Amino acid sequence: MVGTNAKVESEGYDRESLALPGRQDELVAAVNPRTVVIVNSGSPVLMLWRNDVSAVLLAWFGGQEYGDALSYPPDDGY
Repeated sequence: MVGTNAKVESEGYDRESLALPGRQDELVAAVNPRTVVIVNSGSPVLMLWRNDVSAVLLAWFGGQEYGDALSYPPDDGY
């Protein structure tokens, strides 16, 4: 999982770049090509590595139940 946070993204100012903050691009570049990358951001981001991974899930900011929604636990009766 990679993404942005309140340090780089807000409704109160424009972003300086569409790049993921920190060294997240390096992290994704180093993963197994069969990896699924989840992008947690509130706006578009550059994904220069998108053709080097099996799948990309652009999940945006999911709120309080984000973790449950992503994991879809089978023991909750769904």
